[in-house]
Amino acid sequence: MNFSTVNPRNSEIIKEYSYQDYSSVKENIEDAKSAYNSWRKTKLSDRKKLMYLLGDKLTNNADEYGALISLEMGKHISEAVGEVKKCALLAKGTADEIDEWLSNDDVYSDGIKHQIRFESVGIIFSIMPWNFPFWQVLRAAIPTILAGNVCILKHAESTTECGLLIQRIFDDVGFPKGVFQTVVTTHVVAEKIIANSAIRGVSFTGSCRGGSEVAAVSGKYLKKCILELGGSDPFIVLPDADIESAVQGAIIGRFMNAGQVCISSKRFIIHRDVAEEFITRFKEEIEKIDIAPLVNASAVDAIDKQVQDARSKGAKIIYGGMRKEGKGNFYEPTLIINVSKDMTVMSEEVFGPVAPLQIVNSEEEAIEVANDTQFGLGGSVWGMDRENAMKVAEKIECGAIFINSIVKSDPLMPFGGVKNSGFGVELAKYGLYEMLNIKGYNVY
Repeated sequence: MNFSTVNPRNSEIIKEYSYQDYSSVKENIEDAKSAYNSWRKTKLSDRKKLMYLLGDKLTNNADEYGALISLEMGKHISEAVGEVKKCALLAKGTADEIDEWLSNDDVYSDGIKHQIRFESVGIIFSIMPWNFPFWQVLRAAIPTILAGNVCILKHAESTTECGLLIQRIFDDVGFPKGVFQTVVTTHVVAEKIIANSAIRGVSFTGSCRGGSEVAAVSGKYLKKCILELGGSDPFIVLPDADIESAVQGAIIGRFMNAGQVCISSKRFIIHRDVAEEFITRFKEEIEKIDIAPLVNASAVDAIDKQVQDARSKGAKIIYGGMRKEGKGNFYEPTLIINVSKDMTVMSEEVFGPVAPLQIVNSEEEAIEVANDTQFGLGGSVWGMDRENAMKVAEKIECGAIFINSIVKSDPLMPFGGVKNSGFGVELAKYGLYEMLNIKGYNVY
């Protein structure tokens, strides 16, 4: 059975691929088992050397790799190159910290020193999305590989070549065969991979529906999993906010990658005292945007359905609100006001260049609106009184909160969500420990 990748900018076919069946994938699993048996014994210093080389290769070839990202999923080339360079920083930064993160912890009990060690577990299976085809993959893979695990990746179909390229990069810099592999297969086969006794953990980034399915299968076979799912991040503007700074943050936070970011600002909650000024400036800046295409035609249909739902229920379209004519999967950057909870732009994740804005009368109402959602990934609070902004931030139910900044992932900070945005974290030492055996050595 075959499938094709399609250029989102012009709807032209890029390349055709064949799915691997399970018998083929089992060969990859055997290679991973063999690789793990030796990789786990490789000195940490030698693993680090390879990871630094990986970082160098990503840096030196960022333009080439970014061009492939842009071709397959549509983001602007500058954003794609930036994604690759961020991966390089992750590789080198994690290698810098890994000795400390993996160092043993001593615990004293009954006058005796005991020890906690952080040990690898085996093969980690990753199922990753298309919107950040390098970052999402390497965010999960780099720390766990440095710690002695090995990885098998199933990438999104639309970014298949990115997945295959990442394997070639690992191979080219000298990682042993089987330490990182990409398989091109179906969701049905993915379930069989999870069920395989050699798989020790599953890392999934994607939709809530997909995450629920992965969690169910992982639970059935008693496999630990990390789920980074959808978000509907609140962007709260308090009366004392620097409006110019907030508007610039809103533009980047909502329209980067054409709004196809799980942690993008998706619900704008603006205090009435500054609403008119914010809306005026926000619209002026939206008019200047050169928007990238959405990943496919179905994504355009989904966004338009949400916008038309809001329009039919009384929302006002301040700017945009239409798909663009011609080739490619383009939708106008859109600003909507007079929104309410019964509209899907407020109750569901909006994965595209649409900004719904709700005006509130108090900080308490802003907090209530922010938390009135099934999601809990990230959020941001904008206000010049940092102490007060922090008090508001403490009441927002999410995995990461930012003051006077858009939500973003940082290699040295844990990344994950609560509620229907998933469970478990990635990045930093806390993410590293998710896929390790935290083993107690009790000596009496």
